[in-house]
Amino acid sequence: MKQYNRILALLLVAVLAMGMLTLSACGKKAEAPAAEAPAEEPAEAPAEEPAEEPAEEPAEEPAEEPAEEPAEEPAEEPAEEPAEEPAEEPAEEPAEEPAKDGGKEITIGVSMATATNNPHIVMVANSLKQAIEDQGWNCILQDADNDAAKQSTQFDNLVTMEVDLIAYWAHDRDAAVADVKKAADAGIPVIAYFADTAEEAHQYIECYVGADQKVIAGELAVVANELLGGSGNIVIVNGKEGKSDFVDRSEGFREKIAELGDYTILDEQYSDSDRTQAQSIMENFMTTYPDIDLVFTCSDDFGFGAFNAIDAAGKTGDIKIVSIDGLEEVLKQIKAGKWDCTILQTPQMMADKFVEVATKVLNGEKIDEYNQNTDYFVVTAENVDDYLK
Repeated sequence: MKQYNRILALLLVAVLAMGMLTLSACGKKAEAPAAEAPAEEPAEAPAEEPAEEPAEEPAEEPAEEPAEEPAEEPAEEPAEEPAEEPAEEPAEEPAEEPAKDGGKEITIGVSMATATNNPHIVMVANSLKQAIEDQGWNCILQDADNDAAKQSTQFDNLVTMEVDLIAYWAHDRDAAVADVKKAADAGIPVIAYFADTAEEAHQYIECYVGADQKVIAGELAVVANELLGGSGNIVIVNGKEGKSDFVDRSEGFREKIAELGDYTILDEQYSDSDRTQAQSIMENFMTTYPDIDLVFTCSDDFGFGAFNAIDAAGKTGDIKIVSIDGLEEVLKQIKAGKWDCTILQTPQMMADKFVEVATKVLNGEKIDEYNQNTDYFVVTAENVDDYLK
């Protein structure tokens, strides 16, 4: 019995020991997860999520959005729009507004019987072109080469181009009537220049600018009368047949000399405005008419041909010579006592007068006097020094 109680006690002790061992093991297992879970989950989740999200989002979004949007939009829009719009609009509008009041671009057509025939004519053409361009106007200069048909075609072109005004030196003053009527029908004003047209054309022309060719030729007749003393034999060497200025000069001289005394016009021939032909004509005159007292040449340039023939024949001084234009080489011969008189028309005076009158016409003003004549100067040995350069 005692033996049995001891065995039972040993068994209870063993059971208790085993139970304690089991409890100990369970307690360790329960403590391990509790220690690990708080260490891993709370430590990682709070440390990683709060640290990353607040740090990234506030730092990146506020830094990018406010920095880019406000900086770019104000910088681009205000800088481009105010700079471009004010610069373009004010520059264009003032240029267009005056155009309605006559400030638009002006184009002047210049139709010339010839622009290259001799040095004086070259100066006439160049002076007019320069004076026009000095006003800021465009200039379209056409040279008809002393061809009436060519000039008519050129004139038609100017009308088709709708130029603002035409300066017109007609080769043929009668053919000019049809030309200027076309311009008038198209509403384009015309100013006759250097030499006038036929009177019938005047109704279509604003005015004439230049010296009165008949008047200046009449002045030469007065000088011729003074040289010859009331009577004598005269020959005339002319230029292009039918050319308006030469027609006027011949008529003006003939009419005036007939009033002044007992003069005979022995002959008149056309040289085609060529010095060689003029020289040949004068040589023939001296052969045919041995008693010539004076020669009137309608231009200084081809007048030199007549002068050369007289000089070669040894008749300088015996046959008087008078002419028109005022070329420098003629002035020198007057100074030398070999040429008697020329009429000087300055191309610049004519060009300046044209600009003066054209400005009025373009502004809608009416020109009261048809003849807008420019000055001329009678040059003889007495005053030649005043005009020599």
